[in-house]
Amino acid sequence: MENFITLKQLSNQITTIINQNFTSSYWVLMDIQKINLYRTGHAYPELVEKDETTNKIVAQMRGIIWSSDFVAIQRKFMQVLGTEMKDGIRVLAKCLVTYHPVYGLSLRILDVDTTYSQGILEQERLLTIKKLKEEGIYDANKKIPFPLVPQRIAIISIETSKGFNDFIGVLANNDYSYKYKYNLFPAILQGEKAIESILEQLRIISIKKDFYDVVVIVRGGGGEIGLTAYNDYSLAKAIATFPLPVLTGIGHSTNQTVSDMVAHYSAITPTDLGYYIIDKTAEFENNLLNIADKLTNIINQQQKNYENRIKNLQFSILRNTSAQLYSYQSNLDKTINSFSNIINSNINKSSFNLVKIVHNLQNILKSKLEQSYNTLQKSYFNISNNSKIYINSITAKFYNNTLIIKHKTPFIIKNEQTQIEEIKNFIIFNIKQFMNESRTNIKETQKIIELSDPKHIQKMGYLIMKKDNKIITEDNVNVRDEVIIEGYKKYFQAEIKKVEKNRNHE
Repeated sequence: MENFITLKQLSNQITTIINQNFTSSYWVLMDIQKINLYRTGHAYPELVEKDETTNKIVAQMRGIIWSSDFVAIQRKFMQVLGTEMKDGIRVLAKCLVTYHPVYGLSLRILDVDTTYSQGILEQERLLTIKKLKEEGIYDANKKIPFPLVPQRIAIISIETSKGFNDFIGVLANNDYSYKYKYNLFPAILQGEKAIESILEQLRIISIKKDFYDVVVIVRGGGGEIGLTAYNDYSLAKAIATFPLPVLTGIGHSTNQTVSDMVAHYSAITPTDLGYYIIDKTAEFENNLLNIADKLTNIINQQQKNYENRIKNLQFSILRNTSAQLYSYQSNLDKTINSFSNIINSNINKSSFNLVKIVHNLQNILKSKLEQSYNTLQKSYFNISNNSKIYINSITAKFYNNTLIIKHKTPFIIKNEQTQIEEIKNFIIFNIKQFMNESRTNIKETQKIIELSDPKHIQKMGYLIMKKDNKIITEDNVNVRDEVIIEGYKKYFQAEIKKVEKNRNHE
């Protein structure tokens, strides 16, 4: 075969065609899959384009960034975005199409439009927010009750981070001398590995969640690209669904990251986050102090109310005791007089009855004697001439009547004496019973008097106020009075500064 060319000749033809047709530069949208930076300062990135639906590579080409161009591009990234160009970023790059017989087709990157990179990052951030809201977990961490005193803190940071040292410095040097306990969980704070590192530390803390009150994520300053990890969906979801309140102090003053948005609280700087925790602790202390003041006021008011009630009760007891003693004394006097009258009446009545009985007996005897005498005299005159037998009969009858009278008189007297003895015993029994009841009433009255004794009341812890060595009531107290307040073991000298009405008893 005579019609053939060598590989070099073909390569030269391709080079000529490319140089003739691709004379100007092109703005090309691409993903830098891997930068491949060499020690020489040159970079040979792997450039790809992926299908939006399947994420499969649909185009791939070798790139070239000479050292001078690479330095300029990195400087631009730092100035505009605050970070260097890294693997996995999508860029809009200004390129030249080149072909080399040995290295093949490649794109030489001359410049990068950083404003486009900013837009891509914002789109990714908005997509993450939308997804979290659709799943209903966007506000989940904010709904967790914040601890009353956040003293046990799990910190995700790195020991050499300025943000970490600023944060713990604020906590250690607070004006209230509050003490905080914290543990550092070291993690990479930016770049591709930051997501995996922070997620791992969150997993470890979740296992020990009972030992902490809050989780804090702090780092130093960084640009938008340096913060792209905090817009990642997996990290934002882990923060939103974490069982403890998560506080962020990532250290930036521009747009919030998604992690900031879903966190329980987000501060611009670690220093501000430290002050936030101190303010929360001070707020709890102030609430306690306010509650203590309110309780003190309530207790003081209750104490005053009880003191007034006790004073009123003391006065009432003294008044009622005096009235009861007077009533008991009056009733006792009346009862004694009544019993005395009853006894005297019964005795007089019994004596009168005895006299009356004796008098009746005398009248009966006298009447009988008179009747007998008359009968005898009449018989004497009527039968003076009768026989001796009739006279003896009359004499015997008279004798019998005399015996009857002598026999009945002692019986009647004895019966009356028995009645008098029964009345006497009844009176003595009632007097004894009345005296026993009176002794019981007197003992109970003495007990009431002893309980009302000021010394007994003082033993119970209450105080008695005196003026001029006399117990006084609230009606006798005036402003500027000098009084003595006596307790059981101590007394106090005081001056009345203010006198007000107790509205609780109006």
